[in-house]
Amino acid sequence: MEESSAITTVEALLETPAVQRARVIELSLWDTVHFRIHQPEAILAMVEARLRQRDTTFFEGYAESRLKAERTMRDASLLKKIEASCVGNSHWVPSLRVLYSTELEVWMDVSYPNPWTLELYQKGLARKISLHVPRVGQFSKPFHQLLLQKNGFERLENNPPPDQAVKLLIGDPYHQAPPVVHLRPEIPNQRPHVFASGHTLGEWLANGTLIKDREEQVARVPDAGERFLRDLGYRLIGPSLVLLFQHLAVQRGTVGFTGLGSGFMSTVGQSLKHPWPWIPAISSSENAARRLSLFPDTRSNLSLMPDPGNPSHSSIFRLEDCAPAHLLLPPLASFLTAAFIGPKAAAIQSSASAFVRDFAQVTRGLELLLPETAVIAQWRQQLLSPNDDFIDVLLHHKVLPGFTRPGNPWRARRLIKTGPWPTGTYLRTKGLSRQYVHLRIPKRVRAIQTWRSNLAKGRPV
Repeated sequence: MEESSAITTVEALLETPAVQRARVIELSLWDTVHFRIHQPEAILAMVEARLRQRDTTFFEGYAESRLKAERTMRDASLLKKIEASCVGNSHWVPSLRVLYSTELEVWMDVSYPNPWTLELYQKGLARKISLHVPRVGQFSKPFHQLLLQKNGFERLENNPPPDQAVKLLIGDPYHQAPPVVHLRPEIPNQRPHVFASGHTLGEWLANGTLIKDREEQVARVPDAGERFLRDLGYRLIGPSLVLLFQHLAVQRGTVGFTGLGSGFMSTVGQSLKHPWPWIPAISSSENAARRLSLFPDTRSNLSLMPDPGNPSHSSIFRLEDCAPAHLLLPPLASFLTAAFIGPKAAAIQSSASAFVRDFAQVTRGLELLLPETAVIAQWRQQLLSPNDDFIDVLLHHKVLPGFTRPGNPWRARRLIKTGPWPTGTYLRTKGLSRQYVHLRIPKRVRAIQTWRSNLAKGRPV
């Protein structure tokens, strides 16, 4: 079939003869709008969470009842499924419109434009090539239109003649009749975040937020090195900061931050009052009733990082969850420090605060906790089994203070024992230096190799 081979860029797609002749491109809604969560279990868990903001007990169990209707009435309209969910729960019937509007609100909140489709839409308008997104599935015609408009697709073709539209599929092919045109953007492989295997609404929304950012970065930032720096802030430090902010909910009185990064965290925390009204008043550390910090500090009541020399110290990352502490905690501290000291500190802070802001926006009003163990697991994966390109980018940009290429065997030995990132240093040793560290510090080398191998293979740790 003509133009059946994959095309990797929007520019190339717009130049294809099939598109030039048709002048109208037809896409599915799911190739036009993406969703941070889309599995029924996740969507309905969020619907119930929103309903319980209205009444903490009246809507209890709604997600389970609605899920049964979803599984048995897949082809029915959304309203019919909601009506079926009220069978046996007659007390919900008077709230039918609330149930319906809340579910639509959730779908709208978790939606975002497919960045490649948005680029296609914007560049197509300039060339008098329009998009058509036919309505299929459970959404009503008005909501279908509002969903597209909210995501930036306002000038769409409504009813083009069948012979004047060319069908387009974006992404990897799936089981359907082959489209005339197939846009398959080049998306480098990336290990899923630990949140991807989570079991809570908070993890599902956090993972969807990470996926959204990843898509946008790949579509807009051609330099992989810049994306690695974005990932450092967005995928690692951002979720760690969320842990600090979510612990504010249980603090009494005013709270403050102290130590490294305190000014930054105070500013970000104060900006979260609208989406997260449960955050208490934030003041200077001198006037605060409770103080939080990134690192153990005699002036703080709670820190993110544990104190290996004082197991009784109160911290969000528990020492027993940070195995292997001797390999994980030093680089973790180095990376957190790099967010505030170093040539790329501003960029890291920007991307870290972007995750906090994006996660807060999609969970607005809800107190959805991220598990500390999941955040630690992602740090462990990234720091003890790193991508080679990630190491090279950090070296090139001198992101980590003190992390440099080991120039000789003696320096390599010292950095692997007491440097800012032992695993990163070991993986950049070669030749005589590699032989020397194997001979002089075999126990540490074996630990680095074992953890790297097990994490790379997905083995339990």
